Amino acid sequence: MLLLSKDVCVKFTSNLCMYICIWLQPLIKPYLQPGIRQITDGANFASAGAGALVETHRGLVINLKTQLRYFNNVERRLKQKLVDAEAENMLSRAVYLINIGGNDYLSPSFDSSSPKEYVAMVIGNFTSVIQEIYKRGGRKFGFLSVLPLGCLPSTRIPGKMGSCNEEFTTMAKLHNKALSELLERLEGQLKGFKYSKFNAFLSFTQRMNHPTRYGMLL
Repeated sequence: MLLLSKDVCVKFTSNLCMYICIWLQPLIKPYLQPGIRQITDGANFASAGAGALVETHRGLVINLKTQLRYFNNVERRLKQKLVDAEAENMLSRAVYLINIGGNDYLSPSFDSSSPKEYVAMVIGNFTSVIQEIYKRGGRKFGFLSVLPLGCLPSTRIPGKMGSCNEEFTTMAKLHNKALSELLERLEGQLKGFKYSKFNAFLSFTQRMNHPTRYGMLL
């Protein structure tokens, strides 16, 4: 994913994507960190533990819709700082990284919902945020699929081998399938919409199943 540019790099991410951006360009400080910042360098709205649903870790994180509100604030500040045409050009050339969803399935808020209904709620919130960024001028997006959630240390089934919890992993698979379908649909509906999606699920699985291939010692 190309992030080496003079354009705004607006990030709605968890830590993984944030590290990638830090490696590629100067550190973009958190949006809420006090002090003067150069908003033309980018904005970082990341919140560890956040979800697409407002109910996920409510009161402890900055949910995706609140992050979107902060982005709208940045857009207004850009237009105040620059002429409208220049601000719009920056927003359209920026890369918007979004990595969210996993926390919604690790801390489900609607236990009475079926898996497909719950995924639909997460994807629905996700969709409205993407569409709003597009409406504000965003055209280039980067996404990560959700990891195999049942194979995380905190979700594995207790025991000698620590087997993966298939219930969580099934939710991740449903989410990733719905996300792929959404992005393909948006690409056909929204003129100029471009995206890249990293298969974090596959990458994690390969490293988990074949650690020595990736330099990890057992």
